[in-house]
Amino acid sequence: MKLATKLQLLLLGAMLSLAGIASAQTTIIKFSHIASADTPRGKAALRFKELVEQYSHHRVRVDIYPNGILHRESDELEAL
Repeated sequence: MKLATKLQLLLLGAMLSLAGIASAQTTIIKFSHIASADTPRGKAALRFKELVEQYSHHRVRVDIYPNGILHRESDELEAL
């Protein structure tokens, strides 16, 4: 697994931990990746979104940005 992917997962875990603290607000996670939505990575991102929103009782919203919309792959680590 690439370092950027590991760091993304670590960051997402930390954000989910904080989501329980901010129960009065909706926490928004911006999930950016460089693959299209119909690839395994894109499908995994959509599944992640479903599970996070379901298990957080919609206190956490995951916005997915595929195809490098937010950042190029080389800029992902810096964006974190």
